[in-house]
Amino acid sequence: MVFATKLHATDDDLAPRRPATVEAVDARLSVWGQASRNAIGRRADALSAAASAFAERHGREAAVLSSMPVDGVEAVLGRDPTSLGLLAATVLPSAVRSSCRILWVDPSRLTENLLLALAPHLEAARAEIRRIQALHRRRARLWRHDVERLNQLREDVEGLTVPRGGDKVVEGVLETLEKLRRS
Repeated sequence: MVFATKLHATDDDLAPRRPATVEAVDARLSVWGQASRNAIGRRADALSAAASAFAERHGREAAVLSSMPVDGVEAVLGRDPTSLGLLAATVLPSAVRSSCRILWVDPSRLTENLLLALAPHLEAARAEIRRIQALHRRRARLWRHDVERLNQLREDVEGLTVPRGGDKVVEGVLETLEKLRRS
């Protein structure tokens, strides 16, 4: 049984926010950067799991996927599993061809080859995270004495999103790969 309690706003809740500081912006950027780097690894694992499941289901036919060019950084850092599926369709054919045994695709070799093919995209995404952090930190130092701009920067940093990984991403990538196979 769930009990709901009514919360009442106190004067402390209605008080205006404290002005942003360079240190607070820097701390938020550090947390966002670490969370994003961890999420990139989870998204790579999800892409690898989905591509392996697709190759297991379709065997050597997975090497004939029609793919379209996709920005790897945007796909890895984005929130849409469709773009990650398009990236999987780009790297999967060559990974399947290099992972084939006589009549079947070796799943462990496929996973290894997929991660090797994704490495440049993952490193570019990490570099993009570092670039965003450096840009915002530089702005915070420049605007140290401009409270209005620093508060706006804090809100911009709070608005940065962390990419998602997990089972829903795996399902989204698989769905995209199946659509591409049918087309």
